[in-house]
Amino acid sequence: MSWDVVFNWIENHPGLSSWVQAVGSILAILVAVWIASSQRREQLRNEQRKFDRDCEFIKVVSSRAMWAAKPNPSESSARDSARMLIGVSSVFKNIDLMGLPDASLVEPVSTIRDALQAAELAISNEPRVELYFDSREHDKWYQAIFLARNRVHEEIERLSS
Repeated sequence: MSWDVVFNWIENHPGLSSWVQAVGSILAILVAVWIASSQRREQLRNEQRKFDRDCEFIKVVSSRAMWAAKPNPSESSARDSARMLIGVSSVFKNIDLMGLPDASLVEPVSTIRDALQAAELAISNEPRVELYFDSREHDKWYQAIFLARNRVHEEIERLSS
């Protein structure tokens, strides 16, 4: 089949160009819709991955805060616990409350942050670190961290289901 036959057939069917244009327009619209929807699906997947990553980060650091503030370490581990507590406190100071995955996490994360900062201050004022871990003040902050950590985990479970 030569090009002359094709061109001759096209010339003998004057409405064909309108149909080709209509079909081309419809195909262009369908392709545009498909591209937009695939970009949106990718955006949703990325948002879900970020949400999951942020939730996991908050769970890990809240558990780490509880572990760092655990009561009654030995004298040698009291210094290590104090260093860890101060380090975790630093992590919590850098958490952007407005950037948390859900507003329900603001209160427990703030509670942990406040308790860690208070514990850090108390440790800096205590001449012997191990005495802080045996104090009633420590028990109060540990209890606050423990309850807030549980609340973080509950909220993340609720959000993830």
